Amino acid sequence: MLFGSYSADVDLQAESARLVFSGQLPLEQLISDRVSLSEIERGISIAQRPGDRSLKVVVHPQERISCQ
Repeated sequence: MLFGSYSADVDLQAESARLVFSGQLPLEQLISDRVSLSEIERGISIAQRPGDRSLKVVVHPQERISCQ
């Protein structure tokens, strides 16, 4: 089973959107792993048993080769 995550406070949505879309937050630094669709099992494995450096796993379905 695969779960996505979403967390938001309706009172903070406008401020959150401003920070994200303004580029003020280094969001790319939150992505610890990128996998192609053919590597999705590895991505799920990382998500199920995260290491010390694991934050977010992003699946790039359009990629055919390793994204790392």
